[in-house]
Amino acid sequence: MIDDKEYIYVSSASSDYDDDDYLVENDSDESDEFQPKPNKNKGVYGLVATLKVRTMNLSTNMGTIVDIYDFCQRVKCATFNPRMKNKTSIRLTGSKKVSACLFQNGLLYIPNCHTQEEGFLIAQRVSKLGKRAQINLKVDKIEVVSIIGVAKCGFKIRLQRLLKHPNARGCIKRHNPVTNSASIALDVPETSVNAGVYSTGSVVFRGAKNFDEMMKAARFLQPMLEECQTRPDDGDTFLMKLQAIERDKVLRAERKVYAIDPFRKVSLKKHKSYCSLNSSSENSQYHSNENLIKENMMNMIES
Repeated sequence: MIDDKEYIYVSSASSDYDDDDYLVENDSDESDEFQPKPNKNKGVYGLVATLKVRTMNLSTNMGTIVDIYDFCQRVKCATFNPRMKNKTSIRLTGSKKVSACLFQNGLLYIPNCHTQEEGFLIAQRVSKLGKRAQINLKVDKIEVVSIIGVAKCGFKIRLQRLLKHPNARGCIKRHNPVTNSASIALDVPETSVNAGVYSTGSVVFRGAKNFDEMMKAARFLQPMLEECQTRPDDGDTFLMKLQAIERDKVLRAERKVYAIDPFRKVSLKKHKSYCSLNSSSENSQYHSNENLIKENMMNMIES
């Protein structure tokens, strides 16, 4: 669920370079431009009615070129990867753990933010860390790279019908029935939105620049998904259950009587008694075979 609360910046008064800066919740009632108004009508279904912004990816230009290796040497929370010399990942600790990615050209990428104010506060913390590396990082305008939203249809979807739908044939981006048979990736036309449709009725929207673009994608998918919903006469769920029950019956019939079921819980006493019976029977067979060999040898000597 999306937290509509905003965050304010709190810094410790001990030092200018303290890592104890963190984000605390602010109970202000100011609405965000990317967050739709909550729907008070319970029991309302459909992509358009239940569409919500989950997170957003933000970016800003810090206004200078950064020496990534020197920055990682001076800042503890920054990690350096030799394979990716042009960027570094920064992990900020506090009441809420956040992460950011700083590039060599001064671009700061901030994923998984709920509001633009939250991204601005994270950028301020990164600019404060830049003072340790003797780099003057300035926070510019926060831009929205993409928005991630979620919605629920209110019914289950039959993916095989969706694959054969005439409006979805040119939009299907990825579907592998072997590795992932529970979802289909679709590219919504006339938008930059990629939608992941799941058989449970959940839809995840990625790549939207604003909420209106994501709403346009939801309106495009809603009538198509209503035609592909699972009906009672399909029997998809019942077929799977019946096949599993029949498979278990066949396995139980083929199982030998004297074999121990590895999934059955057997007490330690019964297990010991079973092992002792097996060992005694094996010993008796060994002694009987030895006696037969001795008798045969004696008969050969006498003859």
